[in-house]
Amino acid sequence: MVFSSCILVVKTSAHYKKANSKKQNHFLIELFNIMLTQICIFDAYGTLFKVASDTFEIRSALGDKSESVQALWRQKQLEYTWLRSLMGTWVNFDEVTEKALDYALAHHQIEDANTRKLLLRIFYSPTLFKDVLLLIQKLYEQENQIAIASNGTRALLEKSAEATGIMQYLSHIISADDAQVFKPSPAYYQMIIQHFGCLPDEVTFFSSNAWDIAGAANFGFRTIWVNRKQTVFEQLGVKPQYVVNSLKKVFE
Repeated sequence: MVFSSCILVVKTSAHYKKANSKKQNHFLIELFNIMLTQICIFDAYGTLFKVASDTFEIRSALGDKSESVQALWRQKQLEYTWLRSLMGTWVNFDEVTEKALDYALAHHQIEDANTRKLLLRIFYSPTLFKDVLLLIQKLYEQENQIAIASNGTRALLEKSAEATGIMQYLSHIISADDAQVFKPSPAYYQMIIQHFGCLPDEVTFFSSNAWDIAGAANFGFRTIWVNRKQTVFEQLGVKPQYVVNSLKKVFE
């Protein structure tokens, strides 16, 4: 099976044949057409929603530090979710996000409160990757249930889904708030299994985040990595079952 970002597909029937590289795109189209009864779950940040912006406002505020500030912010955002899960010191994703930004700004010796407000405002109003909406619409037309499973807070995920126009296609939003633990903790993936009443091997999990795919594969999900940045996969003893570089590949 092959698709995206953190889409998770719970398969109730059908067995899928392997496809060689020359037939990959044709295989994906055929696969999509035969997936009749599914629950599809998308990871949010980096998969559905962009986590970095190159707006005039940001360039004006950060200058040549824009890319490095945002990269470090994202790095610390992820690290803080992992560390808090390991330490057992839960705070929600909004607080993690803000503390990670404070670190990134301090590292770059930026003390402007208005810049902080600007970056948070943009993060809390995300834009959708261009290849997402078509896939969601196709899945919806095939009468699949579609959901988001994210580390983000429920309030922010609902707001973002509404603002980007995908809420109308969603049947559920699953937040780390529900388990008070972040991915890639097995406890988070267990929450998904309990929510849908399925077994791990009945799940196909799509994500653009390699660490998320590693966690999902370790838990026993079927995995598809959307490798948007064409990077090397994590060396953690597990691999994605399939890799695509764009959700558009599903329909080509």
